[in-house]
Amino acid sequence: MAVIAGYIQFNELGKTEFHYINQLADVFNRYKKADVQRFDCDNGAIFHYDFDAYQQASWLQTESQIATLIGHPLLSSSRSDDLKAMANTASLNTCLQQCEGVFSFCQFNSQLGSLVLATDPLGLKPFYTLKTAHGLLFSTNLGLFKQLSVELESDAEALTELAVLGYPLLDHTPYKNIKCSYPGEILRFDASHGVVKQRYFDWVALAKQNREVTDAIEGVTQA
Repeated sequence: MAVIAGYIQFNELGKTEFHYINQLADVFNRYKKADVQRFDCDNGAIFHYDFDAYQQASWLQTESQIATLIGHPLLSSSRSDDLKAMANTASLNTCLQQCEGVFSFCQFNSQLGSLVLATDPLGLKPFYTLKTAHGLLFSTNLGLFKQLSVELESDAEALTELAVLGYPLLDHTPYKNIKCSYPGEILRFDASHGVVKQRYFDWVALAKQNREVTDAIEGVTQA
């Protein structure tokens, strides 16, 4: 089992919503202390729980940033090396395009006050996000939001999709105010630009390509 969650505030209104951090801490305090990592800064906090996963570290913290992931990007055989490559790359988009595994990636730049969340091309380990009055709550575990003091309003449309199809469409979740990241998507958050969404892998564009069957199969295999 592995979970990434956190709260980041992107304005100068003071620590008006930092009670969310205490609530997140209460959740992660239930896990074995040795398996939990925590990062605190003026903007908020990020938590990471990773129990017996791959036997390789997935937490990188320096003076300028914190980066973490769950799953395995499969850039190499080492998840720790993959994390370093993703955290230090000049082009995250290009780096993510080379990933072949299932993962969720989180990076916070302390100097810029910017947060990056990315999920694998298939969206098997998505991030769930909830915009608050002054910041952002995020987690790879949808059920975690029910343990926080946030109002969760049921989304009838998403619940209908679940009942009929077995899964929600688009960025829908069972709750109106919680959104799910798309497969192959990078989410960037900061005070200057708000939320910027970018697809590093576009399945729709791939489907529109006019290619021979053998070439198409090879392309999907490489993806």
